[in-house]
Amino acid sequence: MRPLHQRMFDIFALSRPRGLGFGDRPPIAAFCSEDGRAFGALTRCDRTGFFGVDCMRRRTDDVWATTWPDIRLMRYSEARIILEKELASGVALVTVPAGEPVRPSLAKLGTKGASSAFELLNTPSHRPAAWALNQVYLAFPRPDKNWARDCQTGNFHTRLWEAYLLACFREQGCTVKQDMPSPDFLIERRHGDVCAWIEAVTANEAPYDHVSQTADHLLEDPPDEIERQIGAASVRYAKTIRSKLQKNYATANHVNGKPFAIAVADFHAPGSMVWTREALMAYLYGVYAVVEGEGLERVGVLKTVTELLGAEKIPAGLFSNPENSKLSAIVFSNAATIAKFNRMGFLAGIRPPGLKMMRFGTIFDRRPGIFDPIPFGLDVVSDEYAALWPGVGETWSLELEVFHNPMADHPFPHDLLPECSQWFQESGEIRCAARYQHSILSSRTLLMEASNEFK
Repeated sequence: MRPLHQRMFDIFALSRPRGLGFGDRPPIAAFCSEDGRAFGALTRCDRTGFFGVDCMRRRTDDVWATTWPDIRLMRYSEARIILEKELASGVALVTVPAGEPVRPSLAKLGTKGASSAFELLNTPSHRPAAWALNQVYLAFPRPDKNWARDCQTGNFHTRLWEAYLLACFREQGCTVKQDMPSPDFLIERRHGDVCAWIEAVTANEAPYDHVSQTADHLLEDPPDEIERQIGAASVRYAKTIRSKLQKNYATANHVNGKPFAIAVADFHAPGSMVWTREALMAYLYGVYAVVEGEGLERVGVLKTVTELLGAEKIPAGLFSNPENSKLSAIVFSNAATIAKFNRMGFLAGIRPPGLKMMRFGTIFDRRPGIFDPIPFGLDVVSDEYAALWPGVGETWSLELEVFHNPMADHPFPHDLLPECSQWFQESGEIRCAARYQHSILSSRTLLMEASNEFK
């Protein structure tokens, strides 16, 4: 066996039932077999100091199967012997259990071919994204039978959003279940004592060509700050969320009495997710922000709104309506992108020769009285980039946000997804609790070879 890159272990470990949740037995070293068919971790108990072993091996359909769960403690010498045995090369792949469907290959195209977005993953510059997406797909406990085909064709963005969510949930140590047709996920902590059902949806009226996201094709945000926050983008979120609420997931027998959330991402047009976050907040809480005054006299002012712009006159303040008390929260991210998967694969060690990634964008400035974000531009493998989030570097969950419904019958537990930003009402004000100081508001990833754009 040989040492395994920590970032690659973190992605492989998304296939564990609890992902990166190791409790009081954190991994202290990771290894893989020489043939790449098995990986494992040497763990150490915080309470006793004794060691454990946690190993998985590929099945014949490439899904990771647990071969040695970390259920007993032992001395270091015994743990090493077990690791050497479990991670031996030349061992047969694990057979798919009887009654469990074989996972279709994401790389093998069906008769409908592939969309331009999926074809982009087959280019050298996006090989890290292809690898990362495939690893997350293989980590799904029970994906829809059409998942691979949908991802390859017209529903690429929907499946990308689901994959991103799974990566976030497992990264934060949640047990993820897909035992029911809907909602999409049941996520749990502490043996189910803390849990929530989550239904994923994308706010796109029609798919767009992800490949054409150049500076000339990106959708510019409306220059008028009121239109940007309570205009067309907010209306689009309202319609998308309303369509899911009308399905009454929260009253189903298996959901009733538990927190229920809708996870929404905006794939309306190239670049739309860069700026539409404010529109979602305005719709949910019925307030939007404007900056008044000039120079040192600038102040942020919250404006109350009861109705979104447009002929349909859609009410604003979804969370103010008692009729929506079955909805516990809205989960959101603007990072369910090919670029995100590309960066995570690149950080894990999938690095085509000559490929360099630079990330440019803005960071939320938390200083009182500051209204402009902090610009940044960094190499994604640089120490400066990793230092934005000390001790962890870039993770899947950094851009994930939970907007809590203050009128929910069954509130969304704050400690269910502890790594993401939590928005909630307290003493009549909207507050945010963020795990890390630096929150990326928007960004783009530039792929380079030396000083030229990577082809």
